[in-house]
Amino acid sequence: MKKNVCYFLLALLCLFAFSGVVKADEQADKKELTIEDLPNMKCGSSVKSKGLALASEVKVSYETVEYKTERDPNVIYYFVDINIMNVQDGVFVEVRSNKPNSTPFTVDSSKKNSDGIIKLRQRDTSEIVNYTFYVKAQTVECYGETLRTIRLSVPKYNALSQRAVCAEVPEYYMCQTFTSVNIDSAKFLKSVTDYKESLENKSTAKVEKGEVGLLANTKKAVSSHKTLIIGLVLIAGAVVTVLVIKKKRSVL
Repeated sequence: MKKNVCYFLLALLCLFAFSGVVKADEQADKKELTIEDLPNMKCGSSVKSKGLALASEVKVSYETVEYKTERDPNVIYYFVDINIMNVQDGVFVEVRSNKPNSTPFTVDSSKKNSDGIIKLRQRDTSEIVNYTFYVKAQTVECYGETLRTIRLSVPKYNALSQRAVCAEVPEYYMCQTFTSVNIDSAKFLKSVTDYKESLENKSTAKVEKGEVGLLANTKKAVSSHKTLIIGLVLIAGAVVTVLVIKKKRSVL
């Protein structure tokens, strides 16, 4: 009797243990994917090719914006807007820059404005900033894989462009409002002055060349039609002579 009771208790214990294992397996099957699981996912070529197609559509650009404050409406301030365009579901963009103490961040299609553009405002325009945009896959299979890299250099505000010497030559690279080069202020005045003088010299040379050319063309025309001109002079002289004779006879 005692032996049968032991067998019964042992069978009951095995039954509970087996049901626990089955339940644990079911819970494991129902476990949702986490970020830790993504690196183990297989990024198939078909899925990746779709991501590459989406990444190829992404464009970046910048635009300079000027504004004034109510406190000092005569002073113009500038900032830069970075535009990230054509970011669609399936990709996101990691943004990095060489600005001191800058922290990488990501943007996706949820950040687009009504025009379908992701705008990033850069208020500090005192230095040239180089941006790198990593377009990455957002799908589960390829999540985080870099599909494309885009670089963009944003120029800095050139305070020297407001100098009076630049008023007549705003096209000169040292006189442009934004510049992608570092300008040596010690050489600024001489460089702009030399540029203006070179323009004046070119203008003077062009006028002189035009005058010389006109004289040369006139001489060439006279030489080419020498016979015709002599004939016209003789005819004109004959006509004048006839008119003078007729006038004298009418007086007599």
